[in-house]
Amino acid sequence: MRRMAPSSYEQSLNKGERMLVIAEQAQEFLDAAKAFAESVGEADAFQSKLDYLDTYACHGDALVTKTHLYKDFAPFSFGFSITKRQKDGTYSHWFEGGLIYRGPGQPGDGSGPSFNVQVAPSEKVHSWSINT
Repeated sequence: MRRMAPSSYEQSLNKGERMLVIAEQAQEFLDAAKAFAESVGEADAFQSKLDYLDTYACHGDALVTKTHLYKDFAPFSFGFSITKRQKDGTYSHWFEGGLIYRGPGQPGDGSGPSFNVQVAPSEKVHSWSINT
């Protein structure tokens, strides 16, 4: 199992109960995505996806998992890696996925720029989905 040591930046983010770890290079991209979501009226929907990832599989214990969010190549999309706490208190890689934006210019048919296939069409013009 691969063990991940927390960085000082990660530790500073996690002094509270939240376990969504933002890679330093992704913060500006995340801020831009939040501003975009606000501009298209989907700020709450985008935030709900972040909140879901923040507490994924925690079952009342916020320290069970950590979600590491990083910038994806597709516009307004992110990759994530989830680590799970082991009995000895260390965290090991569990699985990875994507928080993928769908909207105008993102057809969801496997073509660029997101190269993602939309299985269940959204009724919304702008949306994010969690893919694993």
